[in-house]
Amino acid sequence: MNSIASVGNYLIVNAEEIAVEIVEYVLEKIHADIPDWELAN
Repeated sequence: MNSIASVGNYLIVNAEEIAVEIVEYVLEKIHADIPDWELAN
C-alpha cells in the first residue's frame, strides 16, 4: 500500500478519536469552559 493510502486508511479508522482530540485541543486553547453535560454523548 502506498503512503497516501496508508495515511488515508489511518484517518478513516481513527476519525472519531482524532476529531475528539482536535476539539479538546481547540477548547483548551480558547480557554472554553464547557459543562460536562454538554460534552456527553
